[in-house]
Amino acid sequence: MSPNAFSRSCPVKKSNGQRAQFGLVALLLLALTPHSAHSEVLPDEQIRLQISSTTQNRIVGDPKVGAIFSDIKTAFNLDPVMILANKRSQTGVTYNESNPYAALCASTIDPACKEFPVKSITAKYPYCQGTANAICIKSLWAILPSGKRIEASFIRELRAATPKQYVEDKDLGIPRSAGDSLFEFRDETGSVALTHSSGSLFAVKTLLSGSALGSLDFEASIFAVRMGTNPSESVLFKGFAPTGTGAGHWVNLSPPSSTDCAVFGLGECGKAYPLPENVRFGLSIQSSKFPIRWLHGRLIAPQVKISESNKSYLISIEAEPTRIPVLAGSGRISQLTPALQQRYQSIIETDKKDPKGAILIDDINPARGDSSLLTLKEWLEYLPDKAQAMPTAWSVRTISAKDISAAQFPTKCLDSETGLAGLVTTNATAYSSGPPKFVSATGALEYEVAAPHFEKDGVSAFKGSYDLAIKSDVARCIYGFTNAPVQATVSVLNSTEEQKVVTTTFTESQGWINFSARNFEFSAPKIVVVMTQKSAAPAAKPGSAPSAAPAKATSRTITCRNTKGALKRVTGVKPSCPKGYQLRRE
Repeated sequence: MSPNAFSRSCPVKKSNGQRAQFGLVALLLLALTPHSAHSEVLPDEQIRLQISSTTQNRIVGDPKVGAIFSDIKTAFNLDPVMILANKRSQTGVTYNESNPYAALCASTIDPACKEFPVKSITAKYPYCQGTANAICIKSLWAILPSGKRIEASFIRELRAATPKQYVEDKDLGIPRSAGDSLFEFRDETGSVALTHSSGSLFAVKTLLSGSALGSLDFEASIFAVRMGTNPSESVLFKGFAPTGTGAGHWVNLSPPSSTDCAVFGLGECGKAYPLPENVRFGLSIQSSKFPIRWLHGRLIAPQVKISESNKSYLISIEAEPTRIPVLAGSGRISQLTPALQQRYQSIIETDKKDPKGAILIDDINPARGDSSLLTLKEWLEYLPDKAQAMPTAWSVRTISAKDISAAQFPTKCLDSETGLAGLVTTNATAYSSGPPKFVSATGALEYEVAAPHFEKDGVSAFKGSYDLAIKSDVARCIYGFTNAPVQATVSVLNSTEEQKVVTTTFTESQGWINFSARNFEFSAPKIVVVMTQKSAAPAAKPGSAPSAAPAKATSRTITCRNTKGALKRVTGVKPSCPKGYQLRRE
């Protein structure tokens, strides 16, 4: 696929803490975007971390290596929506226009795709309008600082970037071909009730991708956007690869277009801006089938609700957006730490064999699982210990089956859960993308995170957040607990020392257990959750589900006010006001 198809500066720190300078540095793009008669500095949401790929001033056997740590590439993935079918490649067979390897389908049972047995999908959820679709975005809402809830008004759907339209499939839970959706928040009078730094438009971007008959991955993001144009008016497709045996396919925008868009439609591009602070956003999606077991993402204090009626499922997630520190850097391999030299040693021989020289740029995001966490830890021994940008984010995505397996949860506890089992979120640059690991020897759930110690100014300590929402019956199954109330302790450890200024909470209500940790510092702490239960009732065997619905902890809601008069409601067993707020006496 072409880079233009739907395709991120600094001194460095040696491992002994001494600073060093070098000529090959990462470039952080701070270009200006035209706006009216003037230009504006790009908000962090639009900054793309990039590393120069030039091999000038080459030193044979000492190639340049760089790394980019950002969620942006994943969030801004602009693959075309389509149902793709392909053959299984055979030795000695050449694929071309008269013998294509792949084809586009109008449905999962399209007769035109019968000779192409392997089917995959890339889809977005349209907005629900009437009863035309059963698989769609049901609603978007915002909770203002005053506590008022406002339902978003659907504006329109962007033109889907697809080479072939396809229809909804209720049996497989696949929505019709669709584009990203635009919304505004308006009050009872029709006036705009919520804005951001560049207007009042908000967008929902979703993605459902994978094997049509196997596992599917889900993503959803909310953006504050300003719409502009792009030249692309269609999507071109060829059912064979342009090189080799032709076993592949080719797809591209026509004309080619930049993909620096939070949301994208043919002829349109939505640029991202900071999401409003102290506002909670909620998103609900309706489907005949949900391929979602565990989610991870970029949220603060998420609340999850799931309901089912007449074989229609509704999943709702409400949370505050967060800010994510992103960074990048590079250097010749001889300048890197021993750990990084070991990680990238294969590039040395590649560079020696290539007359033009070689360069390696490691583009890393949390979708790569635990490897992104380890890689960031090694680069933080070399790069300046601060963020280069801190974009806002509201996003969730599925946890892969591989990461769930690595977490060592009792298999029976997950196999017995047909819906969403849990959601884990953090504002760390890198993190364990699976659910927390269950350590049977200590009875603890452990989760690792990593990020630069400082914000962009290099002075303000970056404060971490972590939230875990897990179905009550799944948690009890893991621990072998009965339905009696449970207690929990949440700790944040740096090596073996516990951080003392961390705020932690634990609540249970409406069939969900929620843990959170706030205000901890980086570089690479570990969050540890230990659950206990005091009950005269006999405990269930570990790995067996409880026999009845879990007990509910009593919770209450308080109202907090800051010095500007803004209100915030806090719900929990022992609720307390966040920093900067005081309890409002009723």
